[in-house]
Amino acid sequence: PKKVNYKWKQTPKVSVIIPTKDKLDLLLPCIDSIIQHTEYPNYEILIADTGSTDQNKSEIKQYQETHSNIKMVEFDYYHFGKINNEVVGMLENPELVLFCNNDVEFLNDVISNMVKTYQMKKNVGTVGARLHFEDNTIQHNGIGMTIYKNQKLFVTTHLEVGKSIDYNESVKDVLGSTAA
Repeated sequence: PKKVNYKWKQTPKVSVIIPTKDKLDLLLPCIDSIIQHTEYPNYEILIADTGSTDQNKSEIKQYQETHSNIKMVEFDYYHFGKINNEVVGMLENPELVLFCNNDVEFLNDVISNMVKTYQMKKNVGTVGARLHFEDNTIQHNGIGMTIYKNQKLFVTTHLEVGKSIDYNESVKDVLGSTAA
């Protein structure tokens, strides 16, 4: 993976929100990959636990003890959108939010790259990372829209699905992204 080597003038806090329930086999590698690859100096990981066993919550709390930027918030229900919104609502002064599924593993410094893109591009609504399957083919590369001659819309989600490309490829402007 490419090194980023940015010199930061401003470092808004990035809050990474990860909803999960009893999937430590997915969650812990996700967290480890974030820690391993992130050079960005101002981020936190918020684990939104939606009913894990006491033993699994105990393991998550052990991560909290060794990493001051990891926090767990507990919920007694699961609703992906509502959980994410509630966690954002709990943030004291939210600056940038990264919604992350627990089955994602970072392969490079995603956070630095996304913040830099956000800071460099004018009028950006969202910044998303390209998602790859284990075989390095694309799962999601943004949302695109095709407008046909008769003015009916056809919206394509997950652009370039199945295409194989290097995950270090550069930034691409798209209509939107998903919260994964």
